[in-house]
Amino acid sequence: MKILDFEEIAEFGNLFYEIASKEGSVVTAVLFYDTAQELLKWLMQYEDVTIGHIDFCNGDYGYTKEFYITLDTDLVLDIEPAYRDSKYQVIDTDAMFFDGDANSRIATINEDCLQFELEFEEEYEDENYAALESLIDYITSIMED
Repeated sequence: MKILDFEEIAEFGNLFYEIASKEGSVVTAVLFYDTAQELLKWLMQYEDVTIGHIDFCNGDYGYTKEFYITLDTDLVLDIEPAYRDSKYQVIDTDAMFFDGDANSRIATINEDCLQFELEFEEEYEDENYAALESLIDYITSIMED
């Protein structure tokens, strides 16, 4: 699984949005509550992103596992727990982006999509900004094949 490094959630949010909007692909992030909340805030800044289904709560309500954050071809945003009914759920998506601490079972049961691991770095090299556009092109070209 390829590892993608970002300085902050905003950079990943841009990539996530660009892939869904440019290629009409369904993209899913597998994130824990705090990072998922930051991604949600970022994505809601886009005027063409609309809210679909949201099932989202913090650990105070007993759920502490991962969430699926999905942006579909119509830019409808859905959020749901990745773990329901005592098991991780399979989700229909073209590309999946994983928090590095996400349960590996999620990758195994969702093997029919492109998969990338996310890392958010404290120190970030300036040349990585230039690579972001290339990364978008790379991922979208793989999705076309």
